[in-house]
Amino acid sequence: MDIQPKSREGCVRTFTVTFPAEELAGHEDEIVKKVRSEATIKGFRPGKAPADLIKVRFSKLIREEILEKLLPEAVDKIRKDHGIRPVVDPYVKDMEGERGESAVCEILFEVPPALPELSDLSTEITIVHREVTPEDVDRNIEALRQQAASVRPVEGAAEEGDYAEVHLLRKQQRVPKPATLHRVVRKDSGHALDSRLSGKKAGDVFTIDVSEEVGGDDKESLAAGEYEVRVHRVLRREMPESDEDFAKHYGMQSLEDLKRKVTADLNARAEVLSRQEKEARVVEELLRRYPFDVPPTLVERQLRENADEMSQDFARHGIDPESLQWDEMARSMKTDAALQVGRFFLLEEIARREGLEAGEEDLDGYFEQKAAASSRPDLSGAQVRAAYEKENRLGSLRTFIRHRKVLDLLVKNASVTMKAEEPPQQEDADGAHSDRSGTDQ
Repeated sequence: MDIQPKSREGCVRTFTVTFPAEELAGHEDEIVKKVRSEATIKGFRPGKAPADLIKVRFSKLIREEILEKLLPEAVDKIRKDHGIRPVVDPYVKDMEGERGESAVCEILFEVPPALPELSDLSTEITIVHREVTPEDVDRNIEALRQQAASVRPVEGAAEEGDYAEVHLLRKQQRVPKPATLHRVVRKDSGHALDSRLSGKKAGDVFTIDVSEEVGGDDKESLAAGEYEVRVHRVLRREMPESDEDFAKHYGMQSLEDLKRKVTADLNARAEVLSRQEKEARVVEELLRRYPFDVPPTLVERQLRENADEMSQDFARHGIDPESLQWDEMARSMKTDAALQVGRFFLLEEIARREGLEAGEEDLDGYFEQKAAASSRPDLSGAQVRAAYEKENRLGSLRTFIRHRKVLDLLVKNASVTMKAEEPPQQEDADGAHSDRSGTDQ
């Protein structure tokens, strides 16, 4: 075979490989024999068809199998002769040549990027200063009240926001089919039932007349007709008062203790967000300062992974992923995918340059920390390690720890400027956004 370098574009190395006709012919008899034993041809018993007929009938298949046998040899030779370390499996394109002729193809290798010299790892970044306010604490206390809310039956009349379980029977049906609905009492609802439920109590019976189907996208829409409605029960959601009993529900002795705990949790969360923002900013700054190409196949893989995660997230929130414009989204997501791939190679290069690695002490510390954070008091670090080894996750863990060390170094060397968090925009009466910071003209 003859191998010639063709091009070097970014992280892609392309080689032109020619397989002479005589070299292909030298493997033909072996492949013909294999195809002949497996082929079924009318008029011949299995394995008894003439070899010349097999060559004509299955010429394309025979040629493909010959090349499939020879291509790994070409790939190995290119890797050894040119010192190539591909980051993905090499792939073939533009195969040319008919039976009896030489075959010519291109083999493409994607290699790690050649990063420029990282002469300066110091950065100047600006991040948001997140300050926990009393309003933040109050909002979280309110959220805890919502979580602790209970639902109880109500003997009296239904009020706005209550829940009502009703039994419906559509009149004039040949075979009466009672239905049970669960509705929220709302005077401004477009559903035929909701506004009529206000003031009703368990055991009340009344009639509604639906002139046309109502409910829109509501799964409990009603077809036109007259209905007898029987209120089975009324439920009311009650939230606890912000008092000592409420605090004890969350393991605190007093409401002030609970507020201090919420404040501490919010501050800890703000610290995590600030750290994440610092890491993102320093990496973005270094990637801007030292640009380099990244392997396109790795970008496509990252793009697909991001799209899969986004699709699952949409599905969890009740949004049909099939309804989204993925082609348009992919164009904007590809930039993020390229940055993620670039981030990996940048951190790897800095780790190599600075001699940062994940040693056994780092691994042991990580496993002990995982065991301590577990809900199982009998779980040991050795058991956590055994689970990682069984799942072949030690390699990825070493990479994670190595990258954490690099990020620690970069954040330490960064000059950080804090800026105030921008207040949320408010809407004017006509729906337009305003920051209320200017003077009316």
